[in-house]
Amino acid sequence: MSRVKRVRAGAAIYFVLFLVFVTWPGFIPFNRPLPLVLGLPFNMAMIALWVAAGALVLFILDRSEHAQRVGGGAPIESRHAGDGRAQSKHEHGAGSRQPDSGNGGISREAG
Repeated sequence: MSRVKRVRAGAAIYFVLFLVFVTWPGFIPFNRPLPLVLGLPFNMAMIALWVAAGALVLFILDRSEHAQRVGGGAPIESRHAGDGRAQSKHEHGAGSRQPDSGNGGISREAG
């Protein structure tokens, strides 16, 4: 199994556990106000911990996916460019710029 597939599987398992432990049946062991953790009741601190860990899991998943995209295929920008290279604004030429009409791009038809 490739690294990306393992990371995806791990993220899926984490979020299933996340769903179980922050909803009613899995939350019962943590449903108490004491001890205070960083000034938060224990149950609220556990939810905050699951959410913060979820952000970390998503970051790891993103880095893993990014490494696969960069190593395994063409970058996203070159897929959308016409000839495979990005063009700067100086490469378009002077004739491609439209004159400013002074009305903020709003045109009115005579009627």
